[in-house]
Amino acid sequence: MLNNSEKLNKIEILQNPTISIDKKNEIALLLSDYAYEDDSVLEVLHDLILDEKYVNKRGTFVHCLRAFAPEKSFILAIDLILTANFEVAHEAFEIINNCTEINGDDAIITYDKLKKYDTKNSLDESWRKELIADVLAMFI
Repeated sequence: MLNNSEKLNKIEILQNPTISIDKKNEIALLLSDYAYEDDSVLEVLHDLILDEKYVNKRGTFVHCLRAFAPEKSFILAIDLILTANFEVAHEAFEIINNCTEINGDDAIITYDKLKKYDTKNSLDESWRKELIADVLAMFI
């Protein structure tokens, strides 16, 4: 069990650009065990996932998001389904699949984004089309 000071130290390590991806993955997994206590690591995970440096190394970070309330990563998960590789997109789908309710602007914006992507990218991978269709079905 990490105390607050130890958690903050681990978060700082995650944010350090000189730390190896293997070490960051290890720390991200450890910190996701504390998701029920607070969301302090959630923003750091979002930042790492969006960092171009980790575009092909972010599967573990996305997996760690599943420990948090899925609604807090909903929009990011939608974007990952549309742009990420197979592993990351499927991890993102699991986040969306566990959302209990998305309302308002987030629902409208993401539904429109999914519909536009689906019609504009007819030559895209079949697995991505299936994921998009599954997410669109959740809006009905």
